[in-house]
Amino acid sequence: LVRQIHEGSYFGEVSILTNSLRTATVKASNYCTLACLNKKLFNELCDNFPDILIKMRQKAVQYDDPWKRFKIMLLKQVDYFQEYLAFHEFFDEMQYHMSEEFFEEGSEIVSQGELCRQIFFIVDGQIDLIM
Repeated sequence: LVRQIHEGSYFGEVSILTNSLRTATVKASNYCTLACLNKKLFNELCDNFPDILIKMRQKAVQYDDPWKRFKIMLLKQVDYFQEYLAFHEFFDEMQYHMSEEFFEEGSEIVSQGELCRQIFFIVDGQIDLIM
């Protein structure tokens, strides 16, 4: 359990703002009623009120959790990104699009000759590079 969210709070905005996968699983700990705003309507409202979108993005950058910090640290180690170190929004936005994948020992992650569609960051364990 990372934290509990109570009456009057909201969630899901990061996924909507960044067009990324959800960063957490949310379960009802007791009976609850939710009011929902779908992505299509949210985007229409932001088109009409662009200041809201700017404020929500600024707030999302302030979110702080260990997994987010770790992914940003990984990104900042990439040589190609060094000139962007001062642009916190760049790393914040990018880390929301990183997914977590698990591989068993001996699993083939990619094959020689395949078109590369991802950059991989080793979070835990080690890999063998075979040519």
